[in-house]
Amino acid sequence: EYLKKACEIIGEVQSEDLVCGWVKNIGREGQEYRIVKLKDLPEEPVDMFTTVFIGNSQSRIIGDRLVTPRGYKL
Repeated sequence: EYLKKACEIIGEVQSEDLVCGWVKNIGREGQEYRIVKLKDLPEEPVDMFTTVFIGNSQSRIIGDRLVTPRGYKL
């Protein structure tokens, strides 16, 4: 329920199409990830082994990665 509530709060100030993602088992066998929109994030299969990333208005998908520029040119 915490992820759902967080998405609701973020959705009050950001577009439901905001790019987000998650990575499960980072650096371990069975690592998996997915890029989704904010509106779909609450239904994703996250658990205590999952790190969730919320993009911002400048975040975009490049190849199969979620990228948020930090002052550098892409």
